[in-house]
Amino acid sequence: MIDYAKTYFDENGRLIAETYDDVYFSIEGGLAETHYVFIEGNDLKQNIGQHTPFTIIETGFGTGLNFMATWDWLTQQNITTPLHFISVEKHPLTEYVFAQSLAEYPSIKPYQQHILKHYSKLTSQTINTVQLTPQITLTLLIGDVAEVLKQSPQKANAWYLDGFSPSKNPQMWQQSLFDNMAKLSHPHATFATFTAAGMVRKGLAQAGFTVEKIKGFGHKRHMTKGILA
Repeated sequence: MIDYAKTYFDENGRLIAETYDDVYFSIEGGLAETHYVFIEGNDLKQNIGQHTPFTIIETGFGTGLNFMATWDWLTQQNITTPLHFISVEKHPLTEYVFAQSLAEYPSIKPYQQHILKHYSKLTSQTINTVQLTPQITLTLLIGDVAEVLKQSPQKANAWYLDGFSPSKNPQMWQQSLFDNMAKLSHPHATFATFTAAGMVRKGLAQAGFTVEKIKGFGHKRHMTKGILA
């Protein structure tokens, strides 16, 4: 049985996860933050043409913002490399909330409409794959990351290490996650994450990644990126 997210919109229009008392994304610059942290953080412009298909694995699908921003970026850059985007989500949004969640970003509405046609299927069981276009494939793994990540159908060329912050959701940010990332990575796979928490950087380094702390997006002082050594 799918355990859907318990959510509400606060007075500022932000989507909040009740379970973790945390926002899904900032309505002030959420799209720009995705570009900075994940697309630039993984050096996608340089790396994406080196593998066919190019596989991104994400922790925390949420509203799908990172996926849709990446899809839009590929379109705007006229990049034709096939993309397989695999995302883990423990508590998927209901279809109604998913449809309402990105009203602030009309530029990615067409991509959301594509997903909505398949959303009930994507959230119906543990592993769900949909060919959205000839270029774009989306797989959702529904469940706890410690259990379902190992069922990924592909290894990653890049990781979007997202989800709620380590202080709000410590159960996700465990050494087992970082070790599984290494096992599920192609040689020289990259990662990027919004957090610069010491335990995350230490855990990734212990798993075999070269770890770099860099300037964060907006008011955030630091973020982390790296590559499998």
